[in-house]
Amino acid sequence: MSKQRKLYAVFLGGGEELDSPVFSSLEARGIKFIQFNTFDDFTAYFNGNGDQIAVVVLGPGGLSDDWARLADLLDCKECDFVPFIDLTGSDNLPTTMRLKRLFYSLPQTVDPNDLATAVQFAFLENRRYRDLVREVESRSSAIGTIMAGIFEVKTVREAKNLTTMLSLACPDAPSAAFVLSELIINAIEHGNLGISFEEKSELVARGEWTREVERRQALPENMDKKVTVQFDRDSKRTLVTIMDMGDGFDWQRYTGDRLSQGKPLYSGRGIAMASVMDGCNIQYKGTGSVVTVEMANGSEEDCL
Repeated sequence: MSKQRKLYAVFLGGGEELDSPVFSSLEARGIKFIQFNTFDDFTAYFNGNGDQIAVVVLGPGGLSDDWARLADLLDCKECDFVPFIDLTGSDNLPTTMRLKRLFYSLPQTVDPNDLATAVQFAFLENRRYRDLVREVESRSSAIGTIMAGIFEVKTVREAKNLTTMLSLACPDAPSAAFVLSELIINAIEHGNLGISFEEKSELVARGEWTREVERRQALPENMDKKVTVQFDRDSKRTLVTIMDMGDGFDWQRYTGDRLSQGKPLYSGRGIAMASVMDGCNIQYKGTGSVVTVEMANGSEEDCL
């Protein structure tokens, strides 16, 4: 097995007043970073190290005239699901960056600690996606292609194992694994355990997220809660229905082009990604405790 390369948060442009405290905070959190102020410098780095980029921060100024070239450069398989954090405040970002990759937009006056937390959250999520891809690529179905089934999961580990298995029957297994994992884990954590997206943001920033999930799952009122996943596949499409036992949530906040205002929203990327994936359709029912994802069974390009 090849050694995993170190991952970096890449800052493009920026300003000294913001960068210094942000970089100090990232160092304290153990997150490596690198900054570029010209497109040519970034291109030179990218050509040999593109697979080490975990998150891109678009700082004010610097590369504003090179967004189209930047979008083309990052439109490659090794940068799939690399999140962008936009500090430019511009409405002129290329569509591929805004819809397919944009994680969230923050004002240039954002608190440095909030920006560092956003980078940390995006960094961890990209690493989770990479882990999913490695898991999918290392497996093959031992029972042939799954055509239909009903499954129940209670824990995040069970969700990961299930999504890896189901993704092997989808047209673009890595993309399907990421989206299904996000939606099923959302059903466990936010649905069954009742943790809000804002609470998750704060818990992740403090490094207490996993411990809090385990604590809530051990509570008597949550021990028997499960998420039901119904999987159906035919020659034209794959349909996955995910049902939790919670009270629902305001799912409209996390669909389409997520441009958060004010304090950053760190969750819901899988929901936003599923809602804009080509050849895919996501629908929430009622209060959001039931969600269906439909993926076209075409070529790999049909689902991302």
